[in-house]
Amino acid sequence: MPNWYIYVAIAVIFFLIFILFSQLKKKFIKDMSKMLYADQNVDTYLQRLDNIEGKIFLNKKVRLFRKIDAYAMKNDNDGVVNTFKELETLKLSFGQEVSLYEKEVSFYVNKNMHEQAKVANEKVQELSKKVEIEDLQKIANNCNALIEIYVNKNGSLATQMAKAGDEANIDTVKGTYYYRAAKCYYYRNDSKMIDKYLNKAYDNLRKTSWGSIISDCISDHSKLENNSL
Repeated sequence: MPNWYIYVAIAVIFFLIFILFSQLKKKFIKDMSKMLYADQNVDTYLQRLDNIEGKIFLNKKVRLFRKIDAYAMKNDNDGVVNTFKELETLKLSFGQEVSLYEKEVSFYVNKNMHEQAKVANEKVQELSKKVEIEDLQKIANNCNALIEIYVNKNGSLATQMAKAGDEANIDTVKGTYYYRAAKCYYYRNDSKMIDKYLNKAYDNLRKTSWGSIISDCISDHSKLENNSL
């Protein structure tokens, strides 16, 4: 048999192995997403991430990123923070750095860990100045808005948040911006506008876990003080 037959056969075998691996990886990721977000089987999800199957299909950095949502769903704040810190010690791609610090801003704001949120936001802003990308600037602007609204209690972004809600095409996104607009008007002591945007937020988020929280805020505006969305 000519040598080139052997090389072709080896190439075909490697190609088939690659195709099989890709299909198995795709199925693994799909199954894992269902396990976490649909079934909310968090403990099994975390175990499977670290077993041999998880290590074959996902590298360490990807597994750590995937643990963040799982720990958050368990309300395991230490798990989330420790994962952040571990990721910070690794060599990340530019996109991964942006994703990490964006997640940190959101998490720390939600947990009223304001100093940590500010530090993470500074990282996002630094990264946004390195490359002129529209989506990156949107991320930086959103992180700044979180700091201004939830940390600095700045009501000046009310109109901006309301406009963003009007322009959004997804109900949950619209509702989030409307809620933030209501929060801004709360800091401005404008009860009429608070009611307007809380009701808009409720209309878009009533089927989510935030529906009851927003309903409580409609009944008692002071509850806006402690809820972050």
